[in-house]
Amino acid sequence: KEILIKTQADLERLSESKGEITGLATGWYDFDRITTGLHPNEFIIIAARPAMGKSAFAMNIAINAAANNVKDTGEPISVALFSLEMSQEQIVQRMTAAQARVNLTNIQKGTLTQKEMLLVESANDDLAALNVYFCDQGTVTVADIRAKCRKQKASGGLDLVISDYLQLINGSSKGGNRQEEVGNISRS
Repeated sequence: KEILIKTQADLERLSESKGEITGLATGWYDFDRITTGLHPNEFIIIAARPAMGKSAFAMNIAINAAANNVKDTGEPISVALFSLEMSQEQIVQRMTAAQARVNLTNIQKGTLTQKEMLLVESANDDLAALNVYFCDQGTVTVADIRAKCRKQKASGGLDLVISDYLQLINGSSKGGNRQEEVGNISRS
């Protein structure tokens, strides 16, 4: 009975919003239309062949979600990004390049023009205003992710968690094949 009452209240709230996006907007129109945004307790896996841009897409979602969504209180949302392949510096360089619309190689080599340097500085100001938290610990387990998320939720709030990428999370099971282990990680 309690769940029915809560579900009815949610339905009434959604009908008042009159929008296609009822969760967190990602800034990707088609993705948002299909998913109606990112909602609490959802687990979405983005899968594709290697070098198709999954990490860039995940970082873009993190930036857009943090920049374009606010809580009911008016505060900006908080996003945790677990990157198991890149350091925080590499992530920020990629985010800066995307935000400034500057070639990442120019940032990495330090060969920015004066105009590009101004774009990077402006992008860094924009990014600094976002509540995006990074974890670049190379080896991480589901328990580590849970613990860090609980700590972040308690200290500054947490509205979205992105993990890049699933196959690099250490499983807790001994034996068995990797497919079963990734399945267990997903369920956890």
